[in-house]
Amino acid sequence: MKSYFKIYLKFALFILISFIFISIILAGIISFIHIPNFIYHLIINLIAGLLMIVWGFFIVKTFKKNAIYHSLLCGLIFALVALMVNIDDINILNIISRPFVLITTVIILNYYQRKIDN
Repeated sequence: MKSYFKIYLKFALFILISFIFISIILAGIISFIHIPNFIYHLIINLIAGLLMIVWGFFIVKTFKKNAIYHSLLCGLIFALVALMVNIDDINILNIISRPFVLITTVIILNYYQRKIDN
């Protein structure tokens, strides 16, 4: 149980630290160059999708047999935290899309891993 808690804590820290660095970089860019709001949100969503894909690789590598269940749990936790953080301005597409990318990545990688093993 402690190992699962450590892995989920790594998930939270990975996402938090990645978004902090990305926010600092984008804040520096925006202070020098005017970027339209649409482009800013597009960059954030693309980077969030890439982070979910990277985390999906880590889940499949760590949990060989139960990767799909753990991706569902990580996706649920991420969606709940995103919902709590964005309670004033709820954007369902952003709340659902990132866990969907994570779960889809894990399902595809798990399928190919089983196909390679057989």
